[in-house]
Amino acid sequence: YYPLYERLDLALTVLLSVLLVCGMVLYADDAGASGARLTPQDQTVVVFVFVTIAALVTVAVVFVVLDVREIRGERVRRANGLPLDESFDTQTRATVIELMSDVHD
Repeated sequence: YYPLYERLDLALTVLLSVLLVCGMVLYADDAGASGARLTPQDQTVVVFVFVTIAALVTVAVVFVVLDVREIRGERVRRANGLPLDESFDTQTRATVIELMSDVHD
């Protein structure tokens, strides 16, 4: 469990779900039409698809930057001899102990 990755997972899942729904709406609307022209409703869906794709790219870039900053911060703390995040360390130890007890059972 890592909070940053949980937020990233949630954001990407929501955006991909929106993209999937937009694709289904556009496909269902095109299934009955024989013309190649886009109706105003289709144009709205296409614009929404592009906005969603831009949001996906933005979310990905923002979370990569946040992750890199966090990694660099940890390296600086280690280099300066400062203690690392205590709660993360405690949680990691508890998880390892729980996993080890499952292995021995």
